[in-house]
Amino acid sequence: TMDLYVADHFNNRVQLFERGNINGTTVAGSGASGTIALHSPNSVIVDGNGYLFIADSGNNRIVGQNQNGFRCLVGCSGGGSA
Repeated sequence: TMDLYVADHFNNRVQLFERGNINGTTVAGSGASGTIALHSPNSVIVDGNGYLFIADSGNNRIVGQNQNGFRCLVGCSGGGSA
């Protein structure tokens, strides 16, 4: 199946649009339970295992997902800039 993940910059969330559905489901950030808070995410990718990696631009960090949930990978002290 071809699902579409969208980094919803202004609503501080990542949404999943599953094939055949016109409505998205919030999977990370604002409005999703059990996830990490996001501030202005601007891109998202999915790895071969189906885990998300999010460029959380407002927090200057990269967030990753694994079987235990979401965690900060890069820029975790708030000082990321590149």
